[in-house]
Amino acid sequence: MNDLVQKGIGKDINRESLVAFYREAKQHGYAFIGYEQAPDAARFIIMRHDVDVDLNYAAELAALEAQGGVKATYFLMLRNPLYNLLAPQSASCLKKILDQGHQVGLHFDVSAYPTLGETSLLEAIGYELAILKKLAGAASVSRCVTFHKPNPHLLNSEIATDDFFSGYNRTFFRDIRYIADSGGTWREESILELIRGTRPPKIQFNSHPVWWMAPGRTQTEKLAALLQHQAVLAEEDLAGTINDPSRDFILYRPSAGRRA
Repeated sequence: MNDLVQKGIGKDINRESLVAFYREAKQHGYAFIGYEQAPDAARFIIMRHDVDVDLNYAAELAALEAQGGVKATYFLMLRNPLYNLLAPQSASCLKKILDQGHQVGLHFDVSAYPTLGETSLLEAIGYELAILKKLAGAASVSRCVTFHKPNPHLLNSEIATDDFFSGYNRTFFRDIRYIADSGGTWREESILELIRGTRPPKIQFNSHPVWWMAPGRTQTEKLAALLQHQAVLAEEDLAGTINDPSRDFILYRPSAGRRA
């Protein structure tokens, strides 16, 4: 048994636990696949990453997974107050994720459309999905769509069109084992405990990269590290926008400090 397992890693949400999970899952015969491959697979884990707050950690996680031969689907938001897929830094992160061989998908924020009925909501999903395909390339975009903070109606609806389907459809949410690290905690057993215990043959694991990749032990510490890093990036962006070195027009100098 490897050193990480001997140390008792099970409930922890950090890089070490994630590496242990990937390794042990493969030892138990799980294949890491995308949503489209699920109907033809017998023993698998769909590795789903809902990118709610930070693309930089997602890009770091994509590299970590590629090193371990793990394929995942990264679900990205178009209406997120913390990152903008059209910004150069975000585009760089998106490219890093795709260059590692992963797929991306749409993480749709229903709260951005509070007055839309069901038909109009499907049209809005199609609209955002089309934009994501232009940014990432249609071949790299999953037909699966996940929802940010889904309401009970979406969790219990079968949503499928010619262009997309919901990651909460029965096939992925109730017919197979669904497990998530929502809020940086486990509601029941952890993903490591699951594959060390009952080992269901089919799993959808909904993870959030910030909890696994940000430094710190507690959720508060991880979010503080995230905000510190985003502040550094914001300072750099501000300096690049305001300053004009060609005219010696320097109004703002970023404070020293970078995330390790």
